[in-house]
Order: sequence, then structure tokens, then C-alpha cells
Amino acid sequence: MMVVSGSAQAAAVKAKCKPAPRAKCVGADLRKAKLNGIDLTGANLAGANLTGVNMNGTTLVRATLTGAKMAGAKLVGADLTAAKLGGANLARADLSISRMTGASFVRADLTAANLSTADLSGADFTFAKMAGAALAFSTATGVNLSSADLSKAQFFAAVMTKANLTDANLTGGDLTGVSLAQAKLTNANLTNVSLFNTKLNGSTITGAKFDGASWFSTVCPDGSVTFPGGSKRTCLAD
Repeated sequence: MMVVSGSAQAAAVKAKCKPAPRAKCVGADLRKAKLNGIDLTGANLAGANLTGVNMNGTTLVRATLTGAKMAGAKLVGADLTAAKLGGANLARADLSISRMTGASFVRADLTAANLSTADLSGADFTFAKMAGAALAFSTATGVNLSSADLSKAQFFAAVMTKANLTDANLTGGDLTGVSLAQAKLTNANLTNVSLFNTKLNGSTITGAKFDGASWFSTVCPDGSVTFPGGSKRTCLAD
């Protein structure tokens, strides 16, 4: 009985895979494919190898990329609306200016990924690995980041109204100028975070850890403001 290697199988899939809307490219090795700016709406790329591939401006609306290998991939300005990327490896990928509304990144690896100026509204990043990720100026209204590892992530001026950060790890992160109005921060770890001009009005911070956090003109859940913009030292109960 002949045993077919994994690389041979990937090559065989690639031979049958023609990148297009609703294409079936499960497990394909597409590292040398030209995918930037094309339409892959509804395509099935589960488990595909897209390591370092240029997909700038590519349309991936409702595409399936679960378990895909996408470390270092370029997805600047890509449209990932309602795409499925659960368990995908997107470490160091560039997703800046991209649209990810309603997409699923459950347990995906986005370590040191660039999501700055992206639209993450309604996306699900539950249990995602996002240590050192850049989310500056992103729009993340209603995003689900519960139990995600966001240690040392940069959120400068992000809009995260009604975000769910329950049990999330934000240790050492920069939340300068971030809007977390009506967000859920229950049991989140915000040790050593920067809260310079951060808006927490209407948010839930029950059980959250703020050891070593920098409070500077922070808007508290009750609407009061910390020093120097207000008179409070922190937003925590004395």
C-alpha cells in the first residue's frame, strides 16, 4: 500500500485548487500563490498553508480558515467579515486596516500581530493568544476578548465600547486613550496597565486586578475622574 506524504497531499490539493469565490482548498500549500486583491468569498481554506503569503486587499468574506497556517501573512486592508479563523496561526501577521466584523478567531494565535486601525466589531477572540499585538486606533465595538491573552498589547486610542474582556489578561498593556465604556472587565488582569485618559464609564470591573496600574485622568465606571483631571486617586473603592 502506497503511503502519500503530507507535502504530496498538499500539492495534490493545490493542483485542484483554483483560488476563487467558494473555492475548495482544504489543506492546500499556497505559500507561492498570488492571492493579493482577489475575491475568495466563501472559500474553504481550512488547514491551508498561507505562511507569509501576500493577501493584501483580498476579500475573504465568510471564508473558512480554521487551523490555517498564516504566520507572517500580509492581510492589510483585507475583508474578513464573518470569516472563520478558529485555531489559525496568525502570529506576526499584518491585519492593519482590515475588516473583521463578526469573524471568529477563537483560540487563534495572533501573537505580535498588527491589527491597528482594523475593524474588529462583533468579532470573537475568546481564548486567543494576542500577547504583544498592536490594536491602536482600532474599532472593536462589542468585540469578545474573554479569556484572551493580551499581555503587553497596545490599544492606544482604540474604541472598545461594550467589549467583553472577562477573564482576559491585559498585564502590561497600554490602554491610553481607549474607550471601554460599558465594557465587561470582570476578573480581568490589568496589572501594570496604563490608563491614561482611558474611559471606563459604565463598565463592569468586579474582581479585576489593577495592581501597579497607572491612573491618570481616567474616567471611572461611575463617571468620576481620577487625578489630575479629577480628585480621585484610582477608580477602585477605598
